[in-house]
Amino acid sequence: MITQPTWLDRSEFPFTSRTFEHTDGRLHYVDEGQGPILLFVHGTPDWSFGFRHLVKEFRGDHRCIAIDHLGFGLSDKPENANYTTAAHARRLRDFIDHQCVKMLCWW
Repeated sequence: MITQPTWLDRSEFPFTSRTFEHTDGRLHYVDEGQGPILLFVHGTPDWSFGFRHLVKEFRGDHRCIAIDHLGFGLSDKPENANYTTAAHARRLRDFIDHQCVKMLCWW
């Protein structure tokens, strides 16, 4: 788990921060609720904070996972990392494989 920074308002982002240890760096994500999985994946330059209202809305009857790509949000920001779209996609695939997520509802 990761400690949320003091600048992050807990009333706006009241989720438990979790981490996925990837060889490229630590990826932050939130995992709230139970039920069919909704995986929220941000674009550039956003992060999981942008999905906070959706996670709050759907966590009552869905498992909501919102991940921060490497270099974004609360994930690590290594200087020499590969930040290409292909590298982000590879890390996302590794995260999904690690979580054993078999069934996703894509939005």
